[in-house]
Amino acid sequence: MKKKLLVILGAGSSISCNMPSVATLDKQMRAWAEAWAMSNGFPNYFAELWQAVETYYSGVESEQRPPLNFEKIMGEMIALSHWMTPAPWGDTLRQTACGGAPPPHLTFPFPTDYGPTITVSDQLSHLSIELAKHMRALSWTIDPVATSVSMYAALLDGLRDGFDVGIYNLNYDAVALTAWPDAYVGFDTTGAFDTEAVHTRREWGFIYHLHGSVHHSLVSQFGDRIEWKADLCGEFFDGHQGRSTDKRSEGKSFPKTTLVAGGFKPANGRAL
Repeated sequence: MKKKLLVILGAGSSISCNMPSVATLDKQMRAWAEAWAMSNGFPNYFAELWQAVETYYSGVESEQRPPLNFEKIMGEMIALSHWMTPAPWGDTLRQTACGGAPPPHLTFPFPTDYGPTITVSDQLSHLSIELAKHMRALSWTIDPVATSVSMYAALLDGLRDGFDVGIYNLNYDAVALTAWPDAYVGFDTTGAFDTEAVHTRREWGFIYHLHGSVHHSLVSQFGDRIEWKADLCGEFFDGHQGRSTDKRSEGKSFPKTTLVAGGFKPANGRAL
């Protein structure tokens, strides 16, 4: 029986196969964020939060600073969106920290009720969609017989010869799957995520994409489940700019909204 080997693929592991570095994606995300702000006439929350985090980190020695990249800022955008969500669903610490006031250096085009939350979420959705499209397009161009990809595959083949291999892939691209196309990914033949099989499976031989994959798609434009699509040239649903979810993570209701002339309009009919 072979010994088991768990491989964790992180940032940089697929750069040799012409996938972008985190630094390259940082620049691309900045460009998409600026384009969103310019086209809507809104503040650039991505850029504002990047500057705020840089300022926060500036008080410590450089070797003590955590890495700053687009994923960190997207996480802060989620936090800002939750911070600006009105009671009783938002961050209750806001009342303790600043008496319920918004951040002093940020402005929102629709400053009341759910307006700030929806606006920040709108930019976040836009960035996520653009990133998915970008990485999918790059993954579609991967040449399996290119020297760099062949060397990548040879390395994995060598590991699989000596070990029972499983991979936790932290990258979105399809390089690992191009090198190991028959790896188990956790989805059944219909594309549905097979929860029971993942939990009960004793075999290794898997690649699990813990941070998402270019093969992931929502089941519909406003779907709440992810499915696996093998054909990168097929139709994908990466979400919708301005999309609002039906439920928060706690299972509590969150009003649906639509964009109407003069501002966002919640399901209760009151304009923001």
